[in-house]
Amino acid sequence: HYPLRRQRQMCIRDRVDARDPEGKTALMLAALNGHTATVQRLLALRANPALVDREGLNAAQLAAQRGHTRLAELLEAGR
Repeated sequence: HYPLRRQRQMCIRDRVDARDPEGKTALMLAALNGHTATVQRLLALRANPALVDREGLNAAQLAAQRGHTRLAELLEAGR
């Protein structure tokens, strides 16, 4: 069962870190829009907070740009 579980976890991780045409992930979009509960859920699903978009910005930086300071700190702690 272990190989199957690992394969399923990897598949979920690939989807959770999927990107839009601007290179943004769901985590980045949630951070940008100040959706703390969504960010927490995506982090629990192992979304990668270190990824950067086409402009070189990660989710914490995007949150900070929009004034979501606490969310940016949460994301920094998750890195």
